[in-house]
Amino acid sequence: MKNQSTGMFPMGEFDFKFGDNNLTITYPDHRQEVWDVSTTQPGKFILTKGDKTVTFVYETLKYLKHTISVGLSTYGKDAPESFKEGMNSMRANNFVMWKCTAWAGKSCKFDHAEAPRRQLK
Repeated sequence: MKNQSTGMFPMGEFDFKFGDNNLTITYPDHRQEVWDVSTTQPGKFILTKGDKTVTFVYETLKYLKHTISVGLSTYGKDAPESFKEGMNSMRANNFVMWKCTAWAGKSCKFDHAEAPRRQLK
């Protein structure tokens, strides 16, 4: 997802909304894409749109106090063996999805407008 002309990665929030058999991705620039979703085995799913295919591995991330998080990783058409392998790779696209646990109350707040901003070099 790196912009070839600037060499920068898009910054901001990506929204992934899973339906019964599709995924709607909203990008930081508010552009949306809808992909068909199929599963192949536990911990892996495939997105298809026209003739494009993207394979992801996913796993629930552990040891988080106020959130439930899932890590997603892909090389594109292929996927790494695990989310950890994807995180250790320079070629993978990695995403983390999270939500507050039901009991977290006000301890868990996601508000990107208040998050500090930093430039990547």
